[in-house]
Amino acid sequence: MNVRQNDLLIKESNRQNMDISDIGYADLDPAWHARACSPYTRVYMVTDGYGELTYGRRCVRLTPGNVYLVPAELDFTYACPQRLEKLYIHLNLFRYNRYDLLAGYPDVITLPHKEAVIRQAVDAFRRADVMGALTLKSVLYATLTEAMTLIGLPSEPIESYSAPVKEVIRLIDTQPSMALTAETLAARLYLSPSQLQKRFRREVGVPLGRYISDRVLFAAERQLRTTGDPISTISDRLGFCDQFYFSRRFTNQYGTPPSVYRKTQQE
Repeated sequence: MNVRQNDLLIKESNRQNMDISDIGYADLDPAWHARACSPYTRVYMVTDGYGELTYGRRCVRLTPGNVYLVPAELDFTYACPQRLEKLYIHLNLFRYNRYDLLAGYPDVITLPHKEAVIRQAVDAFRRADVMGALTLKSVLYATLTEAMTLIGLPSEPIESYSAPVKEVIRLIDTQPSMALTAETLAARLYLSPSQLQKRFRREVGVPLGRYISDRVLFAAERQLRTTGDPISTISDRLGFCDQFYFSRRFTNQYGTPPSVYRKTQQE
């Protein structure tokens, strides 16, 4: 008898957890028209009618039977010239660095001829039981896997970060605040700020200061979307010096001021 185990694969399988922030079936008209830039990936499964997604100089037509993935952080405009029906899912599947799996990818991903997949997902959405949830998640995992394969997205190693960098990511994720700096984080790890900054940039690929800002603004977006807390309270909680500075930073990241962003998410 020969038994082989893969402890790293077990660890990664247990770490991964798809975070679905919104799901719905929409029957849309020309009122569905706005600019969007979000920290989550959007999955559109079109069942009837047609719509349009515009970004840069490209326009993607949404047609029945196809699945479309709009990567997190893509700045785009959506529109419905006449009528559009679709199942939509807003989700995150996070890398070790806590960025969305598709964040930064510059194009809408189209998976054509997915009528059977869409029917399965819509049927699962209409159920109110465990089997429906399991079916929907399995469809979404398969969809993301197919999209990653289609675009040739590189798969990062399971163990890719050193212990200090993992701890910094954990601290920022659990206590997001603009008050965090290389100096305060390095002091907790008994490293010099320069050592930490160099190591973090080498392993994660972005400067530590930018990473802190990105994660704090990610937390701000989620709080705007999921709580009724005043914007001033969210600004203070996340360590911004004042609400105006928070509004400017948020607008630079997501394209609209916090108050406008919250309103569009509620429509």
